[in-house]
Amino acid sequence: MKSGQIGPAAPVVERIEHETLQQRVYGQLRTAFLESRFMPGQTLTMRALAEMTGTSVQPVREALQRLCAEGALQWLPNTAFRVPEIDPVRYRELWEIRKLLEGHATRLAATRMQPAELAQLKSINDEMRAAMRGGDAERTLKLNRDFHFAVYRAARSPVLVNMIEMIWMQVSPLFAAFTYHELGLPRSGLSERLATGANDFFSVQEAVIDALSKRKVEEASNALQRQLELSTTLFTREGALAAAPEKAQAPARKSRTRKS
Repeated sequence: MKSGQIGPAAPVVERIEHETLQQRVYGQLRTAFLESRFMPGQTLTMRALAEMTGTSVQPVREALQRLCAEGALQWLPNTAFRVPEIDPVRYRELWEIRKLLEGHATRLAATRMQPAELAQLKSINDEMRAAMRGGDAERTLKLNRDFHFAVYRAARSPVLVNMIEMIWMQVSPLFAAFTYHELGLPRSGLSERLATGANDFFSVQEAVIDALSKRKVEEASNALQRQLELSTTLFTREGALAAAPEKAQAPARKSRTRKS
């Protein structure tokens, strides 16, 4: 290095490593929200999450603060964080936004989806139907996320997908509460109410696939929005939106993040 030339300082390297670790923790928590692993009203502590991820408290704190800014969490006075409760008014507001964003993403996907992506979508749909029939709540929730975002990523619009993820992080705890309530009870098969709703749900979901395969833009978007409407009907019928959080318990998940 020539005399007087300014080279990279050690703190810059350390900061990059720290940011990488924080991003990993944030990414794991974001994925957990998108896969509906948290319940409305659930409390998270920095120490417990640091132990689960194998990191120090600092990157966990920064990741949780980002999730608060994105509306997925509330910061409590005692350094804990809480998944917000979802009331019908707030859910319906988020639902209207979902219809706009996800409907538009589906329109774009109808013109851009590749054959391999369409085949993957069909496979996910079949797996999700089997998981729901088998009463596997955790897998049903993950496959629900996989199906929707397989469509949205096919839109080839990262900004749009990120906006949809932001909304999903706020509504996904309700997916968990409702699904665990319906599939997690000690009984075989689906409840009569969910079985009827599931048949309609998958019928519309298959209509989404069919419209995408034929590149019918508006039909695909309309089918996707009908699916969102069916979900809302299931959540709100007979008070399910308010009752499910009190009765459901999602299983704890342990993940591991290595320090860089």
